[in-house]
Amino acid sequence: MRARDKDNVSIADSPFDTRKTVGAPSVLLKRSEIVAEIRRLATDPNRSGSPARIINDAKVSGVDINKASVTTDDGRTFIGDILIGADGINSLIRSAMLEAAPASGGEQTVSEGPKGRPRPSGLVAYVTSVPHEVIASDADLAFQADVDTAAGLTVYYGAAGRGAKERILVYPINKTHFQIVGYSPEAPWIADFEASKSSILKNQSSSRAAEDFKDFHPSVYKLFRCASSLGDTRCK
Repeated sequence: MRARDKDNVSIADSPFDTRKTVGAPSVLLKRSEIVAEIRRLATDPNRSGSPARIINDAKVSGVDINKASVTTDDGRTFIGDILIGADGINSLIRSAMLEAAPASGGEQTVSEGPKGRPRPSGLVAYVTSVPHEVIASDADLAFQADVDTAAGLTVYYGAAGRGAKERILVYPINKTHFQIVGYSPEAPWIADFEASKSSILKNQSSSRAAEDFKDFHPSVYKLFRCASSLGDTRCK
């Protein structure tokens, strides 16, 4: 893992080998690709066991942790052998599991205001990707470009150094693209999150993200300006 300051000057390089820390190698991929592979494996009729049944457009409104069941907002109830809380940052299932089961039998509904909500970090994360060429064609960024031999994470810290809230994380997600994640104080976004009632805002303007990182090295700053199109003159 490479640590650099906002001016693209190296702070330190450190090994990033999770085989030594958790016993397995790391694979850097887009989450959508991981989800697609899990879905393929779960529904493959040629694998052992019964294929998983995928139910789309179903919003969970209640969870009974004692019966391993969920109820959807259209009144359906699904019961399984095991209940896995993989329903996002505002997981109702996680909240129900952390909540002490009430005397009524363990039913937890959205209206009850479930506990176990995630605590705000005070940061917002801008997430996008840029073509490999954007990295490889820039002399100040090209050290990251060989994904076969130099694959890993590079983090650029703001003016406060390693303690800075403003920072940009760059890493390859496949042979053609790099993922760019920028962290910044969330205060300017709070009203947007409250209005959307979601922790994720999609299709936002890259210019708003770029404004938060305008003090970074020009080559680093432009990564958000290049998010929409490689042909954009701002990427040159």
